[in-house]
Amino acid sequence: MNIIDVNCLVGHWPFRKLFKNTFEKLKLTHAKNNIDYGFVSSIESIFYNDPAEGDADLYELIKDTPYRMISTVNPLLPYERDPLYSGVKLFPTMHKYKLSEQNLGFNVPVFISARMNHEREDYYIFTPPTIDVEDVSKFIFSHPKTTIVLLTFTEQELNTPSLKNVITSRDNVYFDISWLRYTFVENLVNTFGAERIVYGSLHPMLCLESTLTTLLKADISEKQLNLITYKNALKIIK
Repeated sequence: MNIIDVNCLVGHWPFRKLFKNTFEKLKLTHAKNNIDYGFVSSIESIFYNDPAEGDADLYELIKDTPYRMISTVNPLLPYERDPLYSGVKLFPTMHKYKLSEQNLGFNVPVFISARMNHEREDYYIFTPPTIDVEDVSKFIFSHPKTTIVLLTFTEQELNTPSLKNVITSRDNVYFDISWLRYTFVENLVNTFGAERIVYGSLHPMLCLESTLTTLLKADISEKQLNLITYKNALKIIK
């Protein structure tokens, strides 16, 4: 079976120690779990005044590997409008802005991260707001030609009427299962269709084996499983 991890990261998280946060350890974890490669981004880029500096470091690590780089963009800071990477990742809760209020337009897939940590583990010095689902829905609706991947959204958020409607009405909007480890994958397949779901682990922030086991033990067809594990990912990064 082929598996692509569309939501993995490398780097240091400033508020707690991560034990598998290097690129070498990411590759080992993926190999151990029969994952071919991933769409990887830099944790440091989230916090740097110039996210491109963290991206440059990550590029040097992965440039001779099959891993695909997803560049971190903070629209409140200067950024490259048409990056040379495979996609851009937005963190509206970490950087505290409204997606629909930014003049955003990219010629690459856009990955939107709802959260990086469970709210109970947020550090009191820095507490990100909860993702504004209506704002995300408005952003998706206003960018019909942009491929969009929703990361770390909860089942409740995905089923919010406005977001559910825009996901199911488009063929270029996907979501990962990294924050859905306590959710029945079968329910998601029945509600949204397997063609809109991708495998993402949020490793090393979360336990990769937990999300992967949830997926592999789901009572879904082999065709549906193949869509989720790698075929949809290949459509995102053509």
